Amino acid sequence: MTRFLTFTAATLISSFAFAQGQTPAQGQTPQPGETAAPPAAAPQSGSIFDVLDANQDGNIAQTEAEAHPTVAQHFTQADSNGDGALSREEFAAAFKSQ
Repeated sequence: MTRFLTFTAATLISSFAFAQGQTPAQGQTPQPGETAAPPAAAPQSGSIFDVLDANQDGNIAQTEAEAHPTVAQHFTQADSNGDGALSREEFAAAFKSQ
């Protein structure tokens, strides 16, 4: 189980790092298939939790989790209190690297 969580965390980190490298330089128009740079209001901390927390309410809802396949797939297991949202603590416990 520890290896699975470590692999999951590594996958999350690497996929977001890869995605960040795919944005065009500021002022350039993205080509078809490229993503535009995030709006200025987007979190700049780079943490996966902050990126997935699109409405910045401090929780990741099921719909927000769908932005990352691994988080979406393990959302129910990570939601330890069953409230339908992942708190920062639940997210860290479920996807921490060891």
